[in-house]
Amino acid sequence: MNRIQKAFSSVQAEPELKEKTVEFLHAQAVRKTGTVNRFRVYAAACAALVVLVAGIIFYGVYTTPVSYISIDVNPSVELELNLFDRVIAWNGYNDNGEVIAQEVDLYNMPYTEAVDALLQDSQMEQCLAKEGAKLMFTVSSDKEEELTAGIESCQGYILHHGTCASAGTEEVHDAHELGLSMGRYRMYVELQQAGVEITPEECQNLTMRELMDLLENAPDSSTEETTSNSSESSLSSSSASSDSSSHHGEENGHGSGTGNGNGTGTGNGNGYQWGKHSSSGHE
Repeated sequence: MNRIQKAFSSVQAEPELKEKTVEFLHAQAVRKTGTVNRFRVYAAACAALVVLVAGIIFYGVYTTPVSYISIDVNPSVELELNLFDRVIAWNGYNDNGEVIAQEVDLYNMPYTEAVDALLQDSQMEQCLAKEGAKLMFTVSSDKEEELTAGIESCQGYILHHGTCASAGTEEVHDAHELGLSMGRYRMYVELQQAGVEITPEECQNLTMRELMDLLENAPDSSTEETTSNSSESSLSSSSASSDSSSHHGEENGHGSGTGNGNGTGTGNGNGYQWGKHSSSGHE
């Protein structure tokens, strides 16, 4: 305001006109400043909104499971991984598994580190130390080969001679509906197909070694073997019978040819041989 007044101090005009002009210019300056300030406020608000939306999107992506890894011995623990192969959740799928899941903190770990951390748990080590213990991994992911390679490079996997299998997205859903990990669900389905009567609850609490023994001794397995052996025996018997019949027919053809000019070796190669032999005999 002082600068405006100084600028007009040398201007020759009525004091009232000068005052009104100064007030007008001051009002314009205030309006212009207010417009600039509003623009800055709007720009800051837009920037904050962009950051907020980006944060929400990233959080959604980061916390969405896209891959699953189940680790089954007797304890069964399943890992949920995000797009970046980091652990965002882990769940126990039987009593022992639930105890271990509560003892460990795997959040945000790379999945390979989480696998080794689980296998180093004291309860898990006790189970793995038992004779005949079976360590099974099951992977469900669009990056199955990559994740499997990572699991197979883990110290615990190598030390305890683990095995790795795969499962589809539908299997994950079906397994969880029954309260089973993916690995136990696959055993449950295979046992049912083999004719073993077993409930999901029983499958949940048996060790993987016990489940595999049940599958190996399943009724359908022995039935299939017996059927296969029986089929092979039947095939051999049929083949032998066919050879015997052919040989018998050949002998009959020659025998009849000697005693009877018209023979009974009709319609086959033996009849042709008989005719040739008969002509030779006639001569």
